[in-house]
Amino acid sequence: EILACWCCTHITTPTQTHVQVSGQHNSWHVDHPEAEAEAQAEAAAMRAQVRESLLARDFAAAIFFAELLVPLSEKEEDIELLARSYCFDGQWRRALALVEQRVLGTATRTPRPQSTAAETKELRNEFLVIAAECLMKLQDWDRCIEVLGGNVLSPPPFPPQHPPSTARSDRLAGSLCVLRGKVCEAMENRAAAATWYQHALFNDPVCIEAKTRLFGTHMLAPAQEVELVRCIEKRGLSTLPWLTKLYMCQTKKCNVEATRQLEESTLRPQTESERRLAGSSAVRVAQVEQLWHNRDFTKAYALTCKVLEQDTYDCGLISELHIALLVELKLKTELHYRAQKLVEYYPNAALSWYAVGCYYYLLGKVDQARRYFTKSTSLDLLYAPAWLAFGHLLALHGDHDQALAAYRTVTRLFNGNHLPLLCVGMQLTFMNNFELAQSYITDAQRISPSDPLAFNELGVIAFKNQKYPENKKQHPQLDGIPVHGKGHIHHFTTK
Repeated sequence: EILACWCCTHITTPTQTHVQVSGQHNSWHVDHPEAEAEAQAEAAAMRAQVRESLLARDFAAAIFFAELLVPLSEKEEDIELLARSYCFDGQWRRALALVEQRVLGTATRTPRPQSTAAETKELRNEFLVIAAECLMKLQDWDRCIEVLGGNVLSPPPFPPQHPPSTARSDRLAGSLCVLRGKVCEAMENRAAAATWYQHALFNDPVCIEAKTRLFGTHMLAPAQEVELVRCIEKRGLSTLPWLTKLYMCQTKKCNVEATRQLEESTLRPQTESERRLAGSSAVRVAQVEQLWHNRDFTKAYALTCKVLEQDTYDCGLISELHIALLVELKLKTELHYRAQKLVEYYPNAALSWYAVGCYYYLLGKVDQARRYFTKSTSLDLLYAPAWLAFGHLLALHGDHDQALAAYRTVTRLFNGNHLPLLCVGMQLTFMNNFELAQSYITDAQRISPSDPLAFNELGVIAFKNQKYPENKKQHPQLDGIPVHGKGHIHHFTTK
């Protein structure tokens, strides 16, 4: 599907481009228009063959015809097509060499007379994207930074002062911003990466990769997520008017705006599209997250079971939330079955071994649980639930120093999530370090002002310090916060 979308948007038709030739060849074409028309027709047929081969995932055939197409048409667009064919086949060095030799490294290459400055810049950005992707695959970060502009680690502030213009350039600008964000993540500069991903989603609101990195790895605080969605909404997505509503539903559920939008989308849909989308997996995930945030585990569990009946092989957020609910409800047998199936279907996924670790956690087998949580984080360093569960395991069995180390790792990796800060504060409270504990819990409360657990921990600190009247006055916000069920104080997901 991704390949089909790329072919539709990247491979140009003969009417969109013109032949780029030297002066000598150009005069020959003027004298022989019939031969030029024949060459154009042959190039168009060959270009169509390359497209069909890519859609059929026959990359060898695509490369074969693309290599014939480049000298036949002498168009930079076809050089891009050949480079993309190399990339689809995993020939990263070959694609990089082609781009550098034929386009980026050829300063004397004659531009098309009919090309505008914007078209020339757009085409160059296409090649920059290819070159950067190749260098990332080769892990040549220094050269990748050079290709992307050199100032990758110092992104401009968000939101930008000048909004993007055309849809095509927006897509390319978004792709370049995503690549810059990935480089920053490789350099362990997540703050800069988050800024680039925000620019990417602002330039290209349908850049799901940037949205997934921002929302899925907790790069932004709840207020920042809402601000980003509102900035996108101001751009006016006339073709997809419901998209920003869906994005708002997917922000952290401690946002009042997220809760309101979710209720409107599911209970009061305004259009037929919204009514149908209310049953989509994305909205179902948001509903489960909201129930989880309200600690209504029974309803959340019923909803995840219903979704997994329709999509048994899910290995995303629904499965993650389902596992966390099984832990909260202590459903050991079902957790064992689900973990076994995930390991069978997805042996290289962090979620699978996280599920196994959760099963042994419920059984109280510390060594086995620690082993599988460690394996989960080794498969995906940025898998936050495994880090949190690892900290919970250590804290539960009295290893508070290592638990603090695990929670602080989560804090460093996911600075948009309040749970690790809250867990650090809880551990420090247990160790009677009340002043530092209150500092961490207050920081967590700034990120998620409506989490009752933060108020509870502040109340515990005030109680232990024998500050009873002050505690009563400081927390009037507790009135009206919905809390359903009992459950454990430890969260087994970052939602």
